[in-house]
Amino acid sequence: MQNLRLSDWSIKYSVRRDLRWQLLAINGEAAYNVLDPLTRQSYRVGQLERTFLGLLDGQRGLTQVFNLLRRGSSSHNAAYPELTAARLLAMVEQFQKSGLIGAPRSLERVRSVHSPVQSLLSSMVVWQLRGLQPDAWLTQYAPHTGALFSSTAVRFWLLLATVTVCAVGLEFQRLVLQGSAWQWIIHPLQGSSLFVIFLLTRAVHELGHALVCKRHGIRCPDIGVFVILGAPCVYCDVSESWHLPNRWQRAAVAAAGMYVELIVASLAAWVWMLTVDGPVNTLALQTMFVCSLSTLLINANPLMRFDGYYLLSDLVDEPNLRARADQLAVAQFHRLVLGASVAAPARARRTVREHLLCLFSWSSWVYRAGLSLAIASMLAALYASWNLAWLGRLLAVSILASWWGVPSVKFANDMLKTARKTKTRGRLAAIATAAAVVIAILPIPYRQFSRGWVQPASMQGVYVSISDPN
Repeated sequence: MQNLRLSDWSIKYSVRRDLRWQLLAINGEAAYNVLDPLTRQSYRVGQLERTFLGLLDGQRGLTQVFNLLRRGSSSHNAAYPELTAARLLAMVEQFQKSGLIGAPRSLERVRSVHSPVQSLLSSMVVWQLRGLQPDAWLTQYAPHTGALFSSTAVRFWLLLATVTVCAVGLEFQRLVLQGSAWQWIIHPLQGSSLFVIFLLTRAVHELGHALVCKRHGIRCPDIGVFVILGAPCVYCDVSESWHLPNRWQRAAVAAAGMYVELIVASLAAWVWMLTVDGPVNTLALQTMFVCSLSTLLINANPLMRFDGYYLLSDLVDEPNLRARADQLAVAQFHRLVLGASVAAPARARRTVREHLLCLFSWSSWVYRAGLSLAIASMLAALYASWNLAWLGRLLAVSILASWWGVPSVKFANDMLKTARKTKTRGRLAAIATAAAVVIAILPIPYRQFSRGWVQPASMQGVYVSISDPN
């Protein structure tokens, strides 16, 4: 402990009293789910972390807590003689960043995960409008949904969806011709109906999450609306599903929205195949496209925080999957750049699971980079076509600054702190300089667009004489 700052050991931390705990048994070992009721985030901790948090009462300093953990006590019989000072401070840093602990009179400050600048930029892109508290009527109606969510019903609807895909494949040419005409989108009346269908299917999607959550005995505290870039989207708070001890039940909650959309898409597909061109046929086509494309391209994608991400998190039994993966990826980056890591203990050999988590983190950041650039470009072009170029540029800059600007500054600051602790600031400066030089000399493609027309240098008329048959 002599190599650590004395001020770190004199702080008397306290754990938040509003946290909700649930004991789990994973592979025969005790673990705990911790639910933060403010952020609706869940965290998984082991017995050591649970004991450590239980000792943080605002009266003990870290030195006393460290000694109690190493020796054990009458109230906490377990002893952890292998615990190191570095591991203890790593836990403090981790729980501080999560907002679960703080020094007295500073919990509100520690609880803030995002900087004020990032919160302001994010609020320009996404607004949250809290709505209903549906738990009472979900309790009433959830027991009557066996026709959708029983094991027999799931097999039936999945079989119907498979048959539907085959039937639509037989009508593929008709689907392509009707879909490529774009009348079901660009026509004012039909475009309006597409927007209404989008809102209704989003509501049905979220209702599926809520019903399955309630069928497993977990409450759904809130259903409301997110306004993302001006487009409303219904949301359902099922964060308490992490209280379910069975990961397959949690996976069922995460997959419920996509499952309900699959049912709606299948029924709409049969209506489309059995009708001719007209309003009903167009509505069925729109419903089929909205449900199938949103499920495949958005909700099922595990690289964004949608259903696919939470489904993967449930199946691998890793709450806060992205945070854990990012932590490992940052530690890996520290080792590669600085030759040392304080974000995670260095080990001679990492497990396959940790390598896969690092790959997941890097893939998510690459996908996020491409998606943010695509959305920013699309917004700038869209609003420019509406003679609102300034608004499109403002939204584009807000997205890039929120998704990349503020996190990049924070990441650079963390790298600098790590370099100071490991005394590798010279190495970091050399690598940063080399990277800046490489970026500066790389050729940047440049394109300029302008309006015009093409005509031949010379023209000659062609005339055809037709004799009068009369």
